[in-house]
Amino acid sequence: YCYIIYSQNINKYFIDETENFERRIAEHNSGVFKCSFTKQTILFQ
Repeated sequence: YCYIIYSQNINKYFIDETENFERRIAEHNSGVFKCSFTKQTILFQ
């Protein structure tokens, strides 16, 4: 799946792909990606 998530905190969109969206969005929102673009915020929609 291709997905687009948005963070109102930093007013940015992030586009990626995954086979399990529910797991992936949980990972983004938990801050598990310490060295990536998404580390800037943990409030993606």
